Amino acid sequence: MCYKSGIAFWEYVGDSDLEGNFINTNNVDYSGNDLLVGCGVIVGKYCNNLNIHGEKIEWNAKGIVIYGATGTIIQGINFDENKWVSVVIVGLTNGPTAAMGWTITGCRFLGGGTFSSTDNIGKSHISVLTTSSEATASGTITGNTLKKAGSGAYDNDTTGEIGPGIYGISFQGDVKDEDSRDWQ
Repeated sequence: MCYKSGIAFWEYVGDSDLEGNFINTNNVDYSGNDLLVGCGVIVGKYCNNLNIHGEKIEWNAKGIVIYGATGTIIQGINFDENKWVSVVIVGLTNGPTAAMGWTITGCRFLGGGTFSSTDNIGKSHISVLTTSSEATASGTITGNTLKKAGSGAYDNDTTGEIGPGIYGISFQGDVKDEDSRDWQ
Protein backbone atom coordinates (compact mmCIF):
# COMPACT_ATOMS: atom_id res chain seq x y z
CA MET A 1 0.00 0.00 0.00
CA CYS A 2 1.23 3.47 -0.88
CA TYR A 3 0.04 6.60 0.91
CA LYS A 4 0.05 9.11 -1.94
CA SER A 5 -0.15 7.08 -5.12
CA GLY A 6 0.77 3.83 -6.77
CA ILE A 7 2.26 5.44 -9.90
CA ALA A 8 2.82 9.17 -10.38
CA PHE A 9 3.74 11.21 -13.42
CA TRP A 10 4.21 14.50 -11.55
CA GLU A 11 5.19 17.17 -14.07
CA TYR A 12 6.63 17.52 -17.57
CA VAL A 13 6.37 13.83 -18.49
CA GLY A 14 5.42 13.20 -22.09
CA ASP A 15 5.04 10.56 -24.79
CA SER A 16 4.90 7.59 -22.39
CA ASP A 17 2.92 4.35 -22.02
CA LEU A 18 1.72 2.63 -18.86
CA GLU A 19 0.41 -0.85 -19.65
CA GLY A 20 -0.69 -4.06 -17.95
CA ASN A 21 -0.29 -3.19 -14.26
CA PHE A 22 -2.41 -4.19 -11.27
CA ILE A 23 -2.74 -1.09 -9.09
CA ASN A 24 -4.45 -1.84 -5.79
CA THR A 25 -5.09 -0.56 -2.26
CA ASN A 26 -3.55 2.93 -2.28
CA ASN A 27 -4.94 4.50 0.88
CA VAL A 28 -8.49 3.40 0.09
CA ASP A 29 -9.88 4.80 3.35
CA TYR A 30 -8.46 8.31 2.90
CA SER A 31 -11.20 10.89 3.48
CA GLY A 32 -9.39 14.26 3.48
CA ASN A 33 -9.53 16.94 0.80
CA ASP A 34 -6.14 16.26 -0.80
CA LEU A 35 -7.05 15.05 -4.27
CA LEU A 36 -3.54 13.70 -4.80
CA VAL A 37 -3.55 11.26 -1.86
CA GLY A 38 -4.68 7.66 -2.29
CA CYS A 39 -4.47 7.54 -6.09
CA GLY A 40 -3.79 4.52 -8.23
CA VAL A 41 -2.25 6.77 -10.93
CA ILE A 42 -1.59 10.52 -11.00
CA VAL A 43 -0.98 12.40 -14.25
CA GLY A 44 0.21 15.84 -13.16
CA LYS A 45 0.54 19.36 -14.49
CA TYR A 46 2.30 19.89 -17.82
CA CYS A 47 2.30 16.15 -18.66
CA ASN A 48 1.28 15.39 -22.23
CA ASN A 49 0.56 12.45 -24.50
CA LEU A 50 0.41 9.67 -21.90
CA ASN A 51 -1.29 6.36 -22.73
CA ILE A 52 -2.67 4.36 -19.81
CA HIS A 53 -4.10 1.06 -21.02
CA GLY A 54 -4.77 -2.54 -20.01
CA GLU A 55 -4.53 -1.91 -16.27
CA LYS A 56 -6.60 -3.23 -13.41
CA ILE A 57 -7.15 -0.37 -10.95
CA GLU A 58 -9.13 -1.17 -7.83
CA TRP A 59 -9.51 -0.44 -4.11
CA ASN A 60 -7.84 2.98 -4.18
CA ALA A 61 -9.27 6.20 -2.78
CA LYS A 62 -9.18 7.52 -6.38
CA GLY A 63 -8.34 5.39 -9.43
CA ILE A 64 -6.75 7.86 -11.87
CA VAL A 65 -6.35 11.61 -11.35
CA ILE A 66 -5.60 13.75 -14.39
CA TYR A 67 -4.45 17.00 -12.85
CA GLY A 68 -3.99 19.62 -15.55
CA ALA A 69 -2.41 17.28 -18.12
CA THR A 70 -3.07 17.27 -21.86
CA GLY A 71 -3.56 14.42 -24.32
CA THR A 72 -4.01 11.58 -21.80
CA ILE A 73 -5.59 8.41 -23.20
CA ILE A 74 -7.22 5.96 -20.76
CA GLN A 75 -8.17 2.79 -22.60
CA GLY A 76 -9.28 -0.74 -21.75
CA ILE A 77 -8.97 -0.45 -17.98
CA ASN A 78 -10.90 -2.49 -15.44
CA PHE A 79 -11.88 -0.18 -12.55
CA ASP A 80 -13.48 -1.67 -9.45
CA GLU A 81 -14.32 -0.23 -6.03
CA ASN A 82 -12.27 2.96 -6.09
CA LYS A 83 -13.74 4.64 -3.02
CA TRP A 84 -14.17 8.28 -4.18
CA VAL A 85 -14.12 8.02 -7.94
CA SER A 86 -12.45 5.91 -10.63
CA VAL A 87 -11.31 8.80 -12.84
CA VAL A 88 -11.20 12.48 -11.90
CA ILE A 89 -10.10 15.08 -14.43
CA VAL A 90 -9.20 18.50 -13.10
CA GLY A 91 -8.76 21.55 -15.32
CA LEU A 92 -6.79 24.05 -13.25
CA THR A 93 -6.40 27.10 -15.49
CA ASN A 94 -6.44 27.94 -19.16
CA GLY A 95 -3.23 27.15 -20.98
CA PRO A 96 -0.87 24.29 -20.22
CA THR A 97 -2.73 23.09 -17.10
CA ALA A 98 -6.18 23.02 -18.65
CA ALA A 99 -6.63 19.19 -18.83
CA MET A 100 -7.44 19.18 -22.52
CA GLY A 101 -7.53 16.48 -25.17
CA TRP A 102 -8.08 13.49 -22.87
CA THR A 103 -9.92 10.31 -23.93
CA ILE A 104 -11.57 7.59 -21.84
CA THR A 105 -12.60 4.64 -23.99
CA GLY A 106 -13.34 0.93 -23.70
CA CYS A 107 -13.10 0.83 -19.89
CA ARG A 108 -15.18 -1.16 -17.42
CA PHE A 109 -16.35 0.69 -14.32
CA LEU A 110 -17.81 -1.61 -11.66
CA GLY A 111 -18.46 -0.60 -8.05
CA GLY A 112 -16.99 2.41 -6.30
CA GLY A 113 -17.97 6.02 -5.91
CA THR A 114 -19.34 5.35 -2.44
CA PHE A 115 -17.56 8.15 -0.60
CA SER A 116 -18.87 11.69 -0.92
CA SER A 117 -16.12 14.19 -0.20
CA THR A 118 -16.82 17.72 0.96
CA ASP A 119 -16.17 18.88 -2.61
CA ASN A 120 -18.62 16.40 -4.23
CA ILE A 121 -15.83 14.62 -6.08
CA GLY A 122 -17.16 11.23 -5.04
CA LYS A 123 -20.34 9.34 -5.91
CA SER A 124 -19.45 8.87 -9.56
CA HIS A 125 -17.27 6.75 -11.79
CA ILE A 126 -15.91 9.71 -13.78
CA SER A 127 -15.80 13.31 -12.52
CA VAL A 128 -14.72 16.25 -14.66
CA LEU A 129 -13.97 19.36 -12.61
CA THR A 130 -12.83 22.89 -13.37
CA THR A 131 -11.52 25.23 -10.71
CA SER A 132 -12.93 28.50 -12.05
CA SER A 133 -15.01 29.88 -14.88
CA GLU A 134 -11.79 30.39 -16.87
CA ALA A 135 -10.53 26.83 -16.43
CA THR A 136 -11.08 24.30 -19.17
CA ALA A 137 -11.32 20.52 -19.08
CA SER A 138 -12.22 19.05 -22.45
CA GLY A 139 -12.06 15.54 -23.82
CA THR A 140 -13.97 12.47 -25.01
CA ILE A 141 -15.74 9.71 -23.09
CA THR A 142 -16.89 6.88 -25.35
CA GLY A 143 -17.55 3.13 -25.43
CA ASN A 144 -17.32 2.46 -21.67
CA THR A 145 -19.37 0.22 -19.39
CA LEU A 146 -20.58 1.91 -16.20
CA LYS A 147 -22.23 -0.36 -13.62
CA LYS A 148 -23.00 -0.32 -9.92
CA ALA A 149 -21.64 3.05 -8.77
CA GLY A 150 -22.06 3.24 -5.02
CA SER A 151 -22.15 -0.54 -4.55
CA GLY A 152 -19.84 -3.19 -3.17
CA ALA A 153 -17.12 -4.74 -5.29
CA TYR A 154 -18.18 -8.29 -4.53
CA ASP A 155 -21.78 -7.94 -5.69
CA ASN A 156 -22.13 -10.59 -8.39
CA ASP A 157 -25.18 -8.89 -9.90
CA THR A 158 -23.53 -6.51 -12.38
CA THR A 159 -26.77 -5.74 -14.19
CA GLY A 160 -28.12 -3.27 -11.65
CA GLU A 161 -28.69 0.36 -12.45
CA ILE A 162 -26.71 3.15 -10.90
CA GLY A 163 -28.63 4.20 -7.79
CA PRO A 164 -30.18 7.56 -6.85
CA GLY A 165 -27.67 10.31 -6.11
CA ILE A 166 -24.91 8.27 -7.73
CA TYR A 167 -23.59 9.35 -11.12
CA GLY A 168 -21.89 7.42 -13.87
CA ILE A 169 -20.31 10.62 -15.19
CA SER A 170 -20.47 14.03 -13.52
CA PHE A 171 -19.32 17.47 -14.65
CA GLN A 172 -18.81 20.29 -12.19
CA GLY A 173 -17.60 23.80 -12.94
CA ASP A 174 -16.33 26.49 -10.65
CA VAL A 175 -15.06 24.25 -7.84
CA LYS A 176 -12.69 25.72 -5.27
CA ASP A 177 -9.59 27.41 -6.61
CA GLU A 178 -6.60 25.08 -6.63
CA ASP A 179 -4.72 27.29 -4.16
CA SER A 180 -7.38 26.73 -1.49
CA ARG A 181 -6.87 22.95 -1.51
CA ASP A 182 -4.13 20.65 -0.35
CA TRP A 183 -3.54 19.58 -3.96
CA GLN A 184 -0.01 20.86 -4.44
